[in-house]
Amino acid sequence: MLFAFNNAVFDLGDPAQTYKSMPEKFHGATLKEALRVTQGVIMEYPDVVKTHPEKAKALAALVACRAGDANAMMAFVPPGASVSQKVVVRLASVSLVVLQSLFQLHNEGKLSKKHVNAMVWKSEP
Repeated sequence: MLFAFNNAVFDLGDPAQTYKSMPEKFHGATLKEALRVTQGVIMEYPDVVKTHPEKAKALAALVACRAGDANAMMAFVPPGASVSQKVVVRLASVSLVVLQSLFQLHNEGKLSKKHVNAMVWKSEP
């Protein structure tokens, strides 16, 4: 499974397998709890997909296992936010064709926030 997270695309394989390899405390997490964990990580590491890609991939798998059809996530700290509850997290479901295109750009080192915004978030209602 491909999953877009901010300006990266991760091949999660089977997200359930990745999920099973996470610490026990995450097993049984609800979507709300998964999003709270995401908020906390983004607050601490705003550019987690670049600075801690394995942590970002684990977050993507955690959310993917709980979010049904969602295969894209955007998370950022808005200006002036000082607590993790203020971190904005948005989920989307995009076509496999779009994800494959983004994944190719990611692998070539050419994926930018502009690409992701145009192909994922500008097309969302």
